[in-house]
Amino acid sequence: MTNRTITLSYTNPVQMPHVTRVTEGGRQLTGDTAKNVEAVVTPLLKKYHELRKESADKTYYGNMQKSESLHASLELDTDGTLTKIKLVYSEIGDKIFAINKNKISEETSNAFKTALVVQSTPITPIKRPVNPTRPVRTPAASSPNATPTATSISLPMYVCFLVFAFFAAIGRGIRSLFSSNQQASSPTNEKTPLIPAKALTKIRPLQNGNNICFINAVFQALMNAPEEMKTALIAAHEAKIQKEKAQLQEIDDSITAAENELKEIEGRRQKWIEDSSWGLYISPNDAYYDIMAELRTKLEEISALRAKKGPIELLMNASFTLNRALSIYSDESNNFIWLNDLRGFDPTFSGSSQQDACQLLDRIFEPLNPELFPLFGEETQLIPYKPEEDETEAKKAELALRKDISPFPLNGLQKSVEPNPIVRIDIPKKPIALQTLLDQKFTMQKGVAAELFSFTENEQPGWYKVTEGKLVLETKNKKAPEFIPFQLKRFKSDMSRHTSKVSTPIELPEDNKLTLIVNGQNVNYEIQSLVMQEGTLSGGHYYSYVKKGNDWYEANDSIVKRLGQLPENANQAYMFFLRKV
Repeated sequence: MTNRTITLSYTNPVQMPHVTRVTEGGRQLTGDTAKNVEAVVTPLLKKYHELRKESADKTYYGNMQKSESLHASLELDTDGTLTKIKLVYSEIGDKIFAINKNKISEETSNAFKTALVVQSTPITPIKRPVNPTRPVRTPAASSPNATPTATSISLPMYVCFLVFAFFAAIGRGIRSLFSSNQQASSPTNEKTPLIPAKALTKIRPLQNGNNICFINAVFQALMNAPEEMKTALIAAHEAKIQKEKAQLQEIDDSITAAENELKEIEGRRQKWIEDSSWGLYISPNDAYYDIMAELRTKLEEISALRAKKGPIELLMNASFTLNRALSIYSDESNNFIWLNDLRGFDPTFSGSSQQDACQLLDRIFEPLNPELFPLFGEETQLIPYKPEEDETEAKKAELALRKDISPFPLNGLQKSVEPNPIVRIDIPKKPIALQTLLDQKFTMQKGVAAELFSFTENEQPGWYKVTEGKLVLETKNKKAPEFIPFQLKRFKSDMSRHTSKVSTPIELPEDNKLTLIVNGQNVNYEIQSLVMQEGTLSGGHYYSYVKKGNDWYEANDSIVKRLGQLPENANQAYMFFLRKV
């Protein structure tokens, strides 16, 4: 009886195999276990493809090359004995190779040694069924003058032997990995805790790998948020996980139904062949081609359904990893947190490239109820605008085309706000104090907008321009938010989409205290965390400064050190997190 199934999912498996996830029973494995499994399986998979390339059957290898994905499933007993290995390529849609433990040869058993317990029986190669639509080639008779040699072994038999050795090596590696890293894998039936284990009492290091410093920096800052915020995040992502599980189940049901239909179509094809065959040859007609068209359509349908599962599984694994990390962060008995799965929150985060920390935070907050977010936007002062003589006719014509023009706002004040978890601030070219910058942004400043707005005043449509504007921060319940993340817009893109960094120093207050205008009232906040970014948007390095008690700490992936006060380079902060005092 198989008790465990370990599955490795690859993209571009033949040309440049890349593991997207390692799962057990639908749960993603992370940490050393996943890394070591990949390190053992991937080189051997490459060798297997080389052997297939050298074999006489070029059709299968050609389909392997076309495959965009591969699922390698390894089934093990409770004692770690490898019982079956299957490879499923997306382009072929069926199991290319399967090996059971009772088919493992004596030589392979010796190779496993004590790592696997197997039955020693002669190798029985797995044969592919002969395609009845193609004639069977009979090997040419050997020349009577040919001299037999000890090395006269056919290529298919040689490939078959090496393939069995390939899977034997995988079994030996997997067995040793899971016997030594059992504690690193998460139990299949583990339930996501809904409440953080403890309040944060210390800053703990986070493992880096695969360029996830942008994830680590955001997570360290997020852990300094109020417990109510973290609890709300866990509950929101747990609800999201349940929805995604339901979506996956619906897709699996559709795949099962489609596979049953596929079997029925294949049965009709086989019956047609039996009824129409003459010896080794058949003569296809329109009826046969219609059946083959049905087969192709159904295979494409199944492939499309399977493709839908990948993004959903990535999102679900990202939420699960976030909830688990939020829950065990303060548990000193757990020494390992690896957040690479949080890349699954956004398709652009795939691979190993550096990404934007602020974009990640947006994705983390996405499942939360928008009612929890502050209303952030702009309020502007409008005055009538008189077009120049040469543009009057054009402006009148454009006004005539506009439908349902809004009435002119009271006192000419136009407000546009919407729920936003992050307050984003433009920064000037000259150095400025953070409090001064906020004061300027949240009070009316002179300026003329390039865009014109149309309203009706006294039932007459007209054009209006902006003379003043300010940022607005409000809440629906009129209570100031307990926790507000801010982004200083340090990256600018020009018309050619070239991104440059704005390195203007923004001086932080010595006492870390700031005053914001929220709902028209002054509210005091304190800086709790900073996210720093060095280098460029795509190739830099992220780390964070986190305040705990009266001291500041630098959390730089696996290195955490006490600083006491913020260093001078804190004036280059990319994000800062405020907590109401």
